[in-house]
Amino acid sequence: MRIAVPLALALLSPLVAAQTPCSDWEVTPVPADPSWFSTWLYDVSALDSDDAWAVGYFSTPKPGSGYEEFTYAVHWDGAQWTHVPTPNPSPYPGGTSCYLRTVEMVGPNDVWAAGSRYGGAGGLSVGDWIFVVHWNGSTWTEVPVAAPPGGVSVNFSGTRVIESISFGPNDVWFGGWWAEPNPLGSVTWRPLLMHWDGSKLSIEDGPAPHDGYYGFHVESFSATGPNDIWALCAKNTSGGSSKKVVILHYDGSSWSEASIADAPQEVEMNAVVALAANDVWAFGTIPWTTQGYVIHFDGNTWSHVPNGPYADDAVARGGTIYFGTEPIAQIPDGSISMLDGGTVTTLETFPNLVQPAIFGFDDYDPCGAWAVGRQWVAGEGLRPLAARMDSTAGVWKTVGDGISGTFGLVPELTGSGTLLGGTALQIALSDALPGGSSTLIVGPSAANLPLFGGTLVPTPSILLSGLPVGPNGGWLLGSVWPNGVPSGAELYLQAWIADPIAPQGYAASAGLRATVP
Repeated sequence: MRIAVPLALALLSPLVAAQTPCSDWEVTPVPADPSWFSTWLYDVSALDSDDAWAVGYFSTPKPGSGYEEFTYAVHWDGAQWTHVPTPNPSPYPGGTSCYLRTVEMVGPNDVWAAGSRYGGAGGLSVGDWIFVVHWNGSTWTEVPVAAPPGGVSVNFSGTRVIESISFGPNDVWFGGWWAEPNPLGSVTWRPLLMHWDGSKLSIEDGPAPHDGYYGFHVESFSATGPNDIWALCAKNTSGGSSKKVVILHYDGSSWSEASIADAPQEVEMNAVVALAANDVWAFGTIPWTTQGYVIHFDGNTWSHVPNGPYADDAVARGGTIYFGTEPIAQIPDGSISMLDGGTVTTLETFPNLVQPAIFGFDDYDPCGAWAVGRQWVAGEGLRPLAARMDSTAGVWKTVGDGISGTFGLVPELTGSGTLLGGTALQIALSDALPGGSSTLIVGPSAANLPLFGGTLVPTPSILLSGLPVGPNGGWLLGSVWPNGVPSGAELYLQAWIADPIAPQGYAASAGLRATVP
């Protein structure tokens, strides 16, 4: 069913600024075999409301005594989570100890996950190895990790991957820690900065910060683009706390250590969020308290933010930061909160769950996000937890393909709102050329015609031209959905951006289809 053109005119008139909570968080069942002793989800990555992956591990008793740990991956298809088998190499029978700590969806058939595996490292020792696997649309397979400079295998006992970030099929970064040989005949523990260039994984050179005896590892990544990446580090100890705050920065050619004043006391840094090149946040905690330790970068210097919130992981969209916590001695249950304009709002405390913990976040549109972790279930033990914020499931759908522009990124056009009469809605553009000019094309049906080397998705009925792209690489339009639009009615939208980096001078988002429920 098609929407009349006057409706499109009324749809996208006023500009709006800040985001507000879009909907409640809904816990979704995650499959876990009753025979498993413990099952956790560490991270989640989502492309759309019907395509997401979450990863972690599960453990089972082994003959004799002790437990074995196995990698664990589940896929969301829009209706349910499904367990998908993943590789679990073992150095000997009963010696499996494999974890997945991070996952990145580059595309539906191009997904990366990484963590650690147990094995022998070139005859030197037996312990944790860097472990990377890839999904090609049908199977998860292990990806070989090349040895770094220096002659010692990258799989020296203790190395592992903690975090990852992607910018396309040929540009994926992995962070964690690895061992570099030193003149003393031992090794220096360094932050792992490993890169996939489309053909191989390689260890990149970077700083080796230390705090006395211990080194630091990459705990969190965030970026405004492939040439502006931030890596937050934590100390290589069981607690990870230190007075020294370490943040690394990548400018497109090399990694360097940012200049940051030491904290006045021991802090454990957990997450970094880059909203813009001059608006970066780093979140930590003061051990054994409910206090957070937060610092902010304004483009020139890092400064302490008094009374900052306690956060374990965070994700941002449109200037709003969502963050989660795990239980500590003073806080028996984890929660999800929002930081917007300096104001913290608690969104979800999971009152019906026991000891919920949130370890990973990802978003897929302004009102769509996942949070994953674990919970305690009586009689079963620790079980996976996945919660979704999505008031628009099935309403907004990405259709067709876009054209990449600045930094090799394809601009993203997303919608939020239930499309029920009298309710608010928003259309957001991101990953476009900052300071450029854009046109939003709106139409009642799909045309799918060739244009500037790409595809014009909507049948053009309305052209909202001259829309300025903000310094964050996007804009936000909003209005109220009119009454009386019948169920099943559709509207197609697409953004085109003047961009000299694009092959024919224009970048474009994929199409966006809105369907009235």
